Amino acid sequence: FSSSNTALAFASIAVTFSFSKTAVATARAVLEEENMVAAAAEAMEAKTKAALEEQEATAAAAAVEAAAQVEAASAARAARESLAEKLAAAAKVAVAEAKVATEAAVAAAEAKAALEEEEAAAAAAEVRTA
Repeated sequence: FSSSNTALAFASIAVTFSFSKTAVATARAVLEEENMVAAAAEAMEAKTKAALEEQEATAAAAAVEAAAQVEAASAARAARESLAEKLAAAAKVAVAEAKVATEAAVAAAEAKAALEEEEAAAAAAEVRTA
């Protein structure tokens, strides 16, 4: 009876050990699968981070380009305004010069008419004296 109990105890230990080995193997398989899932998640996170950094760099470059374009447009506008001011000043000078030239021409015409009138009067006086 004692050897039967001993054999039963050994059989029970063998079955328990077999179940333990299966449980350990299952636990290892689950752990390996969890590690693979974690590694895949880390790889996906790294890809997402790299894509985000690339988008941020692209956005920063676009912002720099937009700022440069705004600055160039501002400089062009300032140059146009300066040119318009210079042209307006030149037009004012030209108008003033034309006014002076017109006044000089009128004065010359008046002087010529006065001279011709004096010459005519002098000629008439000579004719009367003679």
